[in-house]
Amino acid sequence: MPKVAVDQQASIGCKNKHTFWYGYKKHVSIDMQTGLINKVAVTPAHIPDAQGLKHICPRQGAVYGDKGYSVSPARVELARRGCHNATIKRKAMKDKDRDKDRSC
Repeated sequence: MPKVAVDQQASIGCKNKHTFWYGYKKHVSIDMQTGLINKVAVTPAHIPDAQGLKHICPRQGAVYGDKGYSVSPARVELARRGCHNATIKRKAMKDKDRDKDRSC
């Protein structure tokens, strides 16, 4: 990568076994009532979503997110800040409710 990449802070990230990219991830916090953006954070692509949550997590309320925000470090951060965890659960999680995770 050093011959190709000029940006020293960018990194390789993966979404699944077949999807990789070089660059960054953005994490965005949006107020659900007004639709306004509260916070934005950018992390290198290899940083997990759960670690990016600490940069945008509100002090109260509910947090809705994809499966990347349902792992243990994110759940701990949400509890520490007094937030309700409304993230989509991973398949193997005991409290997974498939009806709640369906899109309309």
